[in-house]
Amino acid sequence: MRRIVFSLVVGIGILYWCLWVAAAFWVFYPTSLGSELKTFTPLSPEAYARVRSSAIEHSKTIAGKGIDINAGMDPAAPFAFYCNGVPLLLVDNGHIALTVNVMANADERAPSLKSFREEMLSQLVPEGRPLNAGQAIEQPAGLEAFVLKYRDGIDVSQQCR
Repeated sequence: MRRIVFSLVVGIGILYWCLWVAAAFWVFYPTSLGSELKTFTPLSPEAYARVRSSAIEHSKTIAGKGIDINAGMDPAAPFAFYCNGVPLLLVDNGHIALTVNVMANADERAPSLKSFREEMLSQLVPEGRPLNAGQAIEQPAGLEAFVLKYRDGIDVSQQCR
């Protein structure tokens, strides 16, 4: 009888330890959603307001495809396009540089945004060089995609066509 109780206590202890390891793995597993960071000469407030308003107008034409824009109320605020809650394009006009983050596989996930992005980028003056020049930004897959979806709420398989 003592042996059975002892085995049961040890088994529960091992199970408890395994649950702690699994919880720690879930909480601390590193994830990232890769992007290509491009830097440009900052725009004047008026020029940035025009770019921002064209982004808002473009978002109205593609809204039915699941693409949303988060632009805020301030004309100087950064704006971002999302495909069903997953970031696609982030634009911020800072004091030092205008930055554009193009998220991994944005063109495949939301092809209707590509033309706007290319038109916008053609009007900007590059500053420096891209940090990931020549590297293809890969979309997370496997375990990282699973953790991004169920822990972080970012489903990288979302399509907005």
